[in-house]
Amino acid sequence: MRKCAILRLDAIGDFVLWLDAAEALISYELNKEAEVFLFCKPVNALIAEKYLTVYKSITVVPISSSLREIDSYLNIKFDVLYQCSFNNTQFIDSIAKAFNCDNKFSMRKSGNIYSEIVICENEWQHEYLKNIRFTEYIIGESIEIPIHNRKKDKGGYITFSPFASMYQRSLDPVKCEQLIEYCLENTELKCYLLGEQVEKVKIDEMINHIKSNRCINMAGKTTVLEYTDIIESSSLVIGNDSSCIHIAAYCGVPSFCICGGQHWGKFIPYDESLNDYFILPYYVDHYMGCFKCDFNRKKKSFRCLTSKFRRKRFPCIDDIDVGELFFELEKCIQSL
Repeated sequence: MRKCAILRLDAIGDFVLWLDAAEALISYELNKEAEVFLFCKPVNALIAEKYLTVYKSITVVPISSSLREIDSYLNIKFDVLYQCSFNNTQFIDSIAKAFNCDNKFSMRKSGNIYSEIVICENEWQHEYLKNIRFTEYIIGESIEIPIHNRKKDKGGYITFSPFASMYQRSLDPVKCEQLIEYCLENTELKCYLLGEQVEKVKIDEMINHIKSNRCINMAGKTTVLEYTDIIESSSLVIGNDSSCIHIAAYCGVPSFCICGGQHWGKFIPYDESLNDYFILPYYVDHYMGCFKCDFNRKKKSFRCLTSKFRRKRFPCIDDIDVGELFFELEKCIQSL
């Protein structure tokens, strides 16, 4: 039997943007009567189980951070391996290299690990479209993009995820409070605030300043599946360029993104060509000449060169005007 390995070892938001392409790629291999193995992070294994219709027909293997987790699979002779992440990392490449397979596909060259590189002509093309184009090359035909309608009824609340995985990419808490107050004043909806356990105290402080019983602190209280359930039933999702925005778009939920310039165009804003298939997120940014810096990844500095101090919030986030936030948020609320 043909054996196929698929690697997708990145964050939740990236994984969600890959789901439609994943359906097409996995279906293609299943139609060739292949045994398909999907290697992904444990949290994304749960996302795959929830959203991939082909989930029960494949083997999903969670990988956290070590080759030892897949020792039993390294002796298998695979017919093909697809490394589906655009941003190769040393860890991802080490995993790909370890597999016993002669036909390895990737979107980026990395030494002699991959036998075929599917070139992405525009590095700044939206990540969703990169995934689609890569998969179309593999399967040899166009993919019919599904329309992402709302999956669940509205639950009568707004979901706000105020913090990002990097401190520097988070909006100032005072501005977050002002956004929440604006939502409470202009809607009758409750506001669920999501976050990690370590963010619970910060969110409690924000709620204490706002003094409204319509604000509910959910930080540290949800599993990843409960997190997605809350987003699916939201009337509106507000957050940074992070997983909550992409889950909302995938589930047909209106969203509002506070957007930095590091990856501008790769994730937010969504490409206008996707307007017929998604409710495109509203967004607000503070344009600077250094947009698309990609955290200076090519220089391996992974920092904002315009910030004097490493712990300071990135100015493309920190300098977003509150009035501009209100102006764009009003348009978003009126569209609900």
